[in-house]
Amino acid sequence: MRSVSSMWQRFSRTTAGRYSIGLVATAVALLLRRLLDPLLGVYTPYITLYPTVILLAMYLGVGPSVVSVICGVLGVTYWFMQHRSSFQISTPAHVVGSFIFLLVSACIIAAGEFSRRSQTRLRRAKTLFEAFLDNSPGIEYLKDPDGRYLYVNRTGQTIQQFPQDYAGKTDLDLFPASVATQWRANDLRALEQNKAIEFVETTPSADGERTWLSVKFPVIDTEGRSLLGGKSFDITERKQAEEEIRAASELLRRFLDAAPTGLTRLSRDLLYLSANRAYAEIAGLPLDQIIGRRIVDVIGPDGWEKIQPYVERVLRGERVQYETLLPLATSGPRHLHVVYTPEKDSQEVVGWVASVTDITEFKRVEKQLREAEKIVAAGQLAASLAHEINNPLSVVVNMLYLLRSRSDLDPTTIGWISIASEELARVSRIVSQSLSYYRVGTEAQEVDLAALIAESLQVFSDRFQRAGIAITRKITPGTRILGFSDEIRQVVDNLLFNAVEATPRGGCLALCLRESRSWKNRSQLGARLTIADNGCGIPKANLSRIFEPFFTTKPEKGNGLGLWVVKGIVEKHGGSVRIRSTDVAARSGTAISVFWPSAVKTRPASRSFRR
Repeated sequence: MRSVSSMWQRFSRTTAGRYSIGLVATAVALLLRRLLDPLLGVYTPYITLYPTVILLAMYLGVGPSVVSVICGVLGVTYWFMQHRSSFQISTPAHVVGSFIFLLVSACIIAAGEFSRRSQTRLRRAKTLFEAFLDNSPGIEYLKDPDGRYLYVNRTGQTIQQFPQDYAGKTDLDLFPASVATQWRANDLRALEQNKAIEFVETTPSADGERTWLSVKFPVIDTEGRSLLGGKSFDITERKQAEEEIRAASELLRRFLDAAPTGLTRLSRDLLYLSANRAYAEIAGLPLDQIIGRRIVDVIGPDGWEKIQPYVERVLRGERVQYETLLPLATSGPRHLHVVYTPEKDSQEVVGWVASVTDITEFKRVEKQLREAEKIVAAGQLAASLAHEINNPLSVVVNMLYLLRSRSDLDPTTIGWISIASEELARVSRIVSQSLSYYRVGTEAQEVDLAALIAESLQVFSDRFQRAGIAITRKITPGTRILGFSDEIRQVVDNLLFNAVEATPRGGCLALCLRESRSWKNRSQLGARLTIADNGCGIPKANLSRIFEPFFTTKPEKGNGLGLWVVKGIVEKHGGSVRIRSTDVAARSGTAISVFWPSAVKTRPASRSFRR
């Protein structure tokens, strides 16, 4: 049956087929008029041809319709006029009737052709539109105001597995209640707001939840009804990719923000594109005042002038590494170690990435260590000189003493011996002075003892850590004394060094700095520095000798000059030193207390003043 139908459709679309159908239809119409002739006679001879012309004009086109009209006029003239079986035109009525038939047929043919072409265009448009919708990668659908489906494209029917009789059914009839409720709420929102709205919707599936980007919009049909149109695209993979990218970006951001090194990315036109927190701390500005601004506006003209040669090199495609003291506009001068890496697009440099490490503290500690090394070297040299000089001096002094004891010397010889003894004493004093190291400046100045102690602790921090020593500190900030900072620093360093040497691994070291008064003069204000450890302690027999030069309880390490130098410097500053120590097992340890006169004038003692 289908093959016969398809053959008929193919035949009716050919030119010969269309004209053949037109002729057959005209013959049938004339035959029907012939059958009605006993009833109608010569009246209305064209009555059966009008429907034929209408049908041919609507479905077969102009050509078959015109042929049908011509054949119809000839047939009517031959069979149904007054002179039967003749083409003779003898009456005006025949002429008028034929003219009216021709005129009406022309109108019918014109109207039919217009209608046929309109229907053809409509069918083509409908076919094209349905093909477009069916081949769309997204789901296309149309619903009535009550949520009943009017149309779903082939993609939607395949993906969502719509039944064949989906038309007229709602989401609740076709899908789980949780999904249907979500979709219906979004449908109503689009209809109420009367505009297109985007939604992200989810549906369960065999391989997990799927995510859809849906656009829903109101549609007005030809009858004025408000319908709902919608498009839904599966964005599950895109959503997963976005989540992965977002997670990776967040992980990278946390990593960069946690990095102690300042990292920043800059464009060729010298604008900051991104930066991490470490760089913001170095620049002394929040991130929102860095990103998007020019380099010169962030680091200042002086800083830009200093780094400009390096920037020019990286923009030529070189990898640049340098250290500099950079005067930053906000945070002040900083010692920085900087690495520039060019960023290229094909072969053109479009910007660069900068790695900036703040080495200001490292440089400061490095300088302090160098100074400490100089002091240690000077002490070692002084100790060596004292040893080399004092030995022969002792021999010469003893010989002069023995020589002077002789009774057979004349006064002149005795005078010469006295002069020699005085000169040797002067040499001894010079040697003693060399043992106490040099000091910078000739006048005492105010010294922030709290800050100085903090610096010494910073220098020794690595050694404390390696030795596993726990530090307890109680320092009064802003404690000031009068003296020479280098010599005071030497005292603190020597005491800390001795404490570290004496404290076993895992031991404890306590340091306290507070305001106090002199033990000897209660009206003398000052600061008391106490350093205590739980080390091996000093035997009671040695306590009276620890401040003697070259006396040491650790001959394999020390030279016996440390505490001697400490006492000499403290006494030069008008201060005093006290020591308490015990070597009793389970409670051994040493505490050294140093009093420094302060820069404040003396005042009467008060019982409420801390001792």
